[in-house]
This record gives sequence, C-alpha cells and structure tokens, in this order.
Amino acid sequence: VGEETLRKLAWVVAMKALGEDKSQQLVLTSLHRARFCEAAAPHCGLGDRGVELFLVGLLSLVDALVGRPMDELLAELAVSADVRAALTGRSAPFGPVLCLAESWERGDWERVAALSASLGLPEAELPGLQGEAIAWASAALSV
Repeated sequence: VGEETLRKLAWVVAMKALGEDKSQQLVLTSLHRARFCEAAAPHCGLGDRGVELFLVGLLSLVDALVGRPMDELLAELAVSADVRAALTGRSAPFGPVLCLAESWERGDWERVAALSASLGLPEAELPGLQGEAIAWASAALSV
C-alpha cells in the first residue's frame, strides 16, 4: 500500500470519527466529494494534484461536522495554499472542481455545464465519475 493510499485512509478514518455524532449524510457527502474531485483531476489538467483535490472535497464540509468556521479550522491544519483557497473562496486551481461537485449535488445543470466546459472536462464523463465516487464513498463509509 502506497503512502498516498495510507494518507487517504487516515483522512477517511478521521472524518468518520468527526462525524460520529453528526448526520452520516455529511460524512458521506464529504467522502463523495473527495473521490469525485480526485477522479476529476486528470480530466482537468490537474492529474498530479489528485491527492490535494481529494483533501479539498473531504474537508469541504468539515466546518459543518465540527461546528466551527472553516477559516478557524484551516488555521490549525497543515494544508497547501491552493487547498486553503479552494475551501475558503472556491478559488483556482481547485475551487472550480469543488464548485462542480457542489453544483452537481444541487442539480444546477447550467452551472455544471459552464464549469465542466471551463475545466475542459466533457459533460459526458460526469455521470461515470459521479457514479464511481458515490460507490467509493458508500464503501468507505461502511468500512
């Protein structure tokens, strides 16, 4: 098992622990976003940054899970400037990928189309990426 896999596993375990007394839907959505963002990376020219995108998706709801502001939480975590920018302002390079995941969740298809086009990610790829992310998140939650 590689270092990245172990790191992701540790993050997943930590997220599940944070969500023990919260809605499991928040944890499931975080896991789903994490896997979707990671899987979208190569399609968006960010293939070498998939682990960071995984972290963006995973942490995207951590403020709701722990009941503290995102800025305050990020001050305590060692994350890259790009991860921080995505989580606080949905800024590039990672923010648009997270926005795409969030827009899909809301069914905002116009925004999905616009973001997908701007990222260079064909819309036809999205259902497969989403389906795989949902399956992975469900399996990860049940472990």
